[in-house]
Amino acid sequence: MEHHVGIDVSLQLSSLCVLNADGKVVREAKVASEPEALVGFLRGLGLPIARVGLEAGPLSQWLYDGLREASFDAVLLETRHVKAALSAMAVKTDRRDARGIAQLLRMGWYPGATHETILAVYCLIFVLEPVLQIVTLSALQPNFALAGER
Repeated sequence: MEHHVGIDVSLQLSSLCVLNADGKVVREAKVASEPEALVGFLRGLGLPIARVGLEAGPLSQWLYDGLREASFDAVLLETRHVKAALSAMAVKTDRRDARGIAQLLRMGWYPGATHETILAVYCLIFVLEPVLQIVTLSALQPNFALAGER
């Protein structure tokens, strides 16, 4: 029987939810947000894992790479799709988010974000953020002059 794992990533501890093929919770846990800790936990389950899902975010890239290197079929889920799918939940917690992500994987209700696309977006943000700050500063301070402009 295949199992699906949803991971809600946080800075120190990530919430994990393991579902069986029928959608029943097999295990829930909080694990350190490090690739080695996640891989150790998943291997320690001794269950056949079909797919592991993470919501795309700053730490997700690092965790995704670690899971893929450990031969897990990891999937990055686009944030807006996860938010839309989980918006019906009355109470939002990390534990419930992990369960929702696992359910999305189990039912195939997600367009997977590609690793390369998400990496390109973060690189673009990294490059454009300083430009945005300069534009904002120059709009707020009309007499602001860039170096070389005199």
